[in-house]
Amino acid sequence: MKFFLSSTYEDLKGMRQVAINTLEALCCEVEAMEYFEASTRTNKEVCLRKLAESDLIIGIYGRRYGSIDPETGISFTEIEYDEARRLNKPILGFVLEVNESERDPRETVFIQKIFATGVLCAKVDKKKDFVVKLNDSLREYFKGLDGYDYAGIWNDIIEAQNRVAAKLGIFMHNGEGDVDDALNQLYAVSDDFVKAIDNGDKETADTIEIKFKTIVAYLKLNRLKDRLLHEPWSEELRQEIFAARDEYIKILNDQS
Repeated sequence: MKFFLSSTYEDLKGMRQVAINTLEALCCEVEAMEYFEASTRTNKEVCLRKLAESDLIIGIYGRRYGSIDPETGISFTEIEYDEARRLNKPILGFVLEVNESERDPRETVFIQKIFATGVLCAKVDKKKDFVVKLNDSLREYFKGLDGYDYAGIWNDIIEAQNRVAAKLGIFMHNGEGDVDDALNQLYAVSDDFVKAIDNGDKETADTIEIKFKTIVAYLKLNRLKDRLLHEPWSEELRQEIFAARDEYIKILNDQS
C-alpha cells in the first residue's frame, strides 16, 4: 500500500517526520518530497505522478500557504488536494490549530475550501496530538479494507506504557504519563533495595528488583515515544521498540 504525504515543508517538518515514521512502521510505502529522486520533470509533474500512484493521501495544513506554481498561481499543496479530489483518492486531513492571525490568509481560504468540499479534517495542536489522531484515523481507514489489519507502533508503545503504568500506579492521560513520578519511585525503590540487602531480606529485595525493572521499562517506553516524534524511522529504532516491548512483557509476566 502506498501513501502520499501532502503539506508545506519548512513549517511542518516535525509533523511530516511523525507521519513518515508511523507509515513506515506499518511497512507501507511513503511518497514524500523528502524521498523524491532527481528528475528532469518539474516538481509539479513529479508530485502529481506520485500522487496518482498512491492509495491514500495524508494532508497536513498549517500556517503557510506554500510554494506557488507559476502556471496557475496556486500552491503546490492546493494543487495536490485538487488532483486527489479529481481522482477520487481518499484523503485524511489534519489542520494545525493556530491563532488565525498567524495563518497566511490564502491558507485560511484553502482550508475553508477543504471543509466546504466535504473532507473532514482532524484539528491538531502539537506533534503528540497529531500522532494520536493520525493513528486513530489510520485504524479507522484500515477497518474498511479486506485483508489489512492495523497495528500502529505508536499504539503498541502506548498500550505497553499504560500496562506498566497501571502496575506502578502512575496516571496516564491521552498517552502522557508522569515521568517525574516514575523517577521519584525509582529513587525510593533504590533506597528500599539497599536496606533490604543490608538486612539480608532476599525476598523483599527480589520484589523491589522487579519494581525497579518495571519503572525502568516505563521510562524506556517514554523515551521511545520521544524518539518516534523526532528521529527518522530506521531498523535500529524498530529493533529497540521490539526489545522494549519484549522486556515489558517479561516484567509483567514475572509480576503475575
